[in-house]
Amino acid sequence: MAAHAEGSIAAAREAMSPRRRSLAASLESALGMVVEIPAALLVVAEIIILFAGVVARYGLRSPLIWSDELASILFLWLAMLGAAVAFRRSEHMRMTAIVAGAGPAMRAYLDMVATCAALAFLLLIAWPSYEYAYEESFITTPALQIANSWRAAALPVGIGLMALFAVLRLARGGDVAALMKGSLHTDELMHEVTDGALGLRTAHLARPNEHGAGRGETAPSVPVDFAVKSLEELAEKLGT
Repeated sequence: MAAHAEGSIAAAREAMSPRRRSLAASLESALGMVVEIPAALLVVAEIIILFAGVVARYGLRSPLIWSDELASILFLWLAMLGAAVAFRRSEHMRMTAIVAGAGPAMRAYLDMVATCAALAFLLLIAWPSYEYAYEESFITTPALQIANSWRAAALPVGIGLMALFAVLRLARGGDVAALMKGSLHTDELMHEVTDGALGLRTAHLARPNEHGAGRGETAPSVPVDFAVKSLEELAEKLGT
């Protein structure tokens, strides 16, 4: 039930910022599709090229001299696009010991700090990656006879995409920062969610021992329709 309330806060945050949603959220969603579709196609291409290379080499005894080279180029592009997709979905490996024990507001704050740190690192390596790709343009690959910058360009492109996703995530988190600073009040946020026109009702289920004895939530941190201590009590309040 608390998760329901937290999800309602997210919905309210979007409702309170339609312009930010139309720009940041829509752009992030569209850019995500632009990145994910080529990444999926690269997976298929890798499988076909590697399979054809194996069949040609060991089955037909006539190896494709360009297959390994092309596969390595596509693999680097797949790695960088995959990294961008994982960054957008927050699926990169990370330590969650501290975050797991923090409250919703602190988790949002730590997420913004982590995003800022990642963005700083990406901006730091963006220019060197571009210089590397430019220098590789003077080198020709032995099998395909193309500029090696086709392979090296995956680095600045992937870094640029991850940096853009980081900026969009920070833009979407602007209302979280405003809430933590006190410029937005929880009752203002929840008004959009609890409006009768939306047909939503929220509840908070006490979890006093969720993070250890006496370290859980015993009372809601945001306005809710029902604050209960058990599912049975909630069922009684709902009349079910």
